[in-house]
Amino acid sequence: MNKEKYLSELKHCLRGLPKSDINDALEYYEGYLTDADDVTSVTSQLGTPREVAAKIMAELAMQKPINEESKKRSNWKIMWGLILGIFAAPVAIPVAVAVIVVVIAMLIGLFVPLVSVGAASVGLIAGGIGSIIVGFMAITQNIGMVLMYLGGGLMILGAGIVLLKIIIVLLRFIIRLITKFVAKVILRRNVK
Repeated sequence: MNKEKYLSELKHCLRGLPKSDINDALEYYEGYLTDADDVTSVTSQLGTPREVAAKIMAELAMQKPINEESKKRSNWKIMWGLILGIFAAPVAIPVAVAVIVVVIAMLIGLFVPLVSVGAASVGLIAGGIGSIIVGFMAITQNIGMVLMYLGGGLMILGAGIVLLKIIIVLLRFIIRLITKFVAKVILRRNVK
């Protein structure tokens, strides 16, 4: 990215700040990039314009003292927010509850089939082990019956283990997707 494009994107990202702060930041980074031998390597070390803008805004928030006028404006914003919140509550609370219920229902709808198939696989494993035990208990009677119980038990046990492994892999995959989605939503909210 060349110097002009970098500074243009940085200016765009700083658009909510006072003009003097934007100009100071642009002057600083313009001088920094002008002195650089390789602008591309310097911009990659600095980070994206959005990252630099976030750092600048954080530094300005830490440095600037809060004056009385901004406190008054802030108090009015809080008061208006509370008033709007009170009037929006009869609509917002049921909508929020409905959204939460729908999300929970979707998660249940996703996990219940997997859990039930997982329980069935555990049942297959238990049945396979039981069949093997019965096969060993019948060893004194008929060899054909023993082989039938042992073979059937091993097949059922194997099917249960394979099915359980598939369910575990699917659950891990789904949990990983949900975690990535939640992290993405949280990061997107924090960046704005």
